[in-house]
Amino acid sequence: MEHLPSIRRLQLFEELGRQLNFRRTAEAIGIAQPALTRAIKQLEDELGFELFARTSRSTQLTPAGRILHLRVGQWLQDMDVSIRDCRRLAQGGGRRRLLLGYSAQASQGQMSQYLFRFGLQNSDIELNLRQLPSEAAYEEIAAGDLHGAFVLQDDAALNELDLQSMPVERQEMVVLCSANHPLAGRGKIPAEELHHWELAIGSAARWQVFRRSVLAQLARLGVTPKLAYEADDTPLLLEAIAQGEYLGVYGSSIVGHLPHHLVALTLAEDISLAICFAHRARPAEAVCDLLGFLSEAVDLDRLAPDAPAAMHDRLSAAWRDVD
Repeated sequence: MEHLPSIRRLQLFEELGRQLNFRRTAEAIGIAQPALTRAIKQLEDELGFELFARTSRSTQLTPAGRILHLRVGQWLQDMDVSIRDCRRLAQGGGRRRLLLGYSAQASQGQMSQYLFRFGLQNSDIELNLRQLPSEAAYEEIAAGDLHGAFVLQDDAALNELDLQSMPVERQEMVVLCSANHPLAGRGKIPAEELHHWELAIGSAARWQVFRRSVLAQLARLGVTPKLAYEADDTPLLLEAIAQGEYLGVYGSSIVGHLPHHLVALTLAEDISLAICFAHRARPAEAVCDLLGFLSEAVDLDRLAPDAPAAMHDRLSAAWRDVD
């Protein structure tokens, strides 16, 4: 192929690959259906392979079409970001917007300190923050609705959505109870103690990544707690624990924010929550700036005191991918 296909045909292909319906795609784009059909046929002729398998009942991407659709979609998004960045530079600068998400666990840790310092050093970047569950943040980054997010590490989501991450914090898991609870004076307890008490935990609908991480680590210790109460948000979870009937589990970052009638107990075993900054494989300019800042600001010993070299390798690899 001597020449690349036209951007217009690639845009039509990308839209049709999402809709998988010629009529709906033509209506959405505002062109006649025969014109769309011709454009796709011309694109297939230029490429030398079929993009769609068509029958009288359905339109589906071919295996080659699926791969090209994924990469064309990414390329078009990257091109859009690049054009907007260049337009801003051509117009004399102006503030760059950085749309970031964060989970409840991340918000009570080092995130706010990092972003405050980053903002002071980058006055041309406007930070726009929104709290949402980790699983929702991953989806919105992949869809282009967020530039990145401080979330609980979820390798499955990163791989499935073709995202990358940089580790920023590791929090020990603590057990929360009422100040009047029989365990309140213990200070440290073994994980097997959770067998004997009912547990309050975040709901499966909004705390998927948290539950998966914590329950898997407990299961490896042979502990399967009885989940007796589920809460959608942190305030409701803390209130349920304050009533004295349930124990709760949370990242250690919450310790400094607990009301006086709640107590945090440490666990004898090593159970922790990994917080990362997740982003697309080809981040926008402002995200690159944030990644550069984080690569210098993150405390490696605090992240992984037992394996700082391994964590340093992950940070270095993440930054090389940006370059």
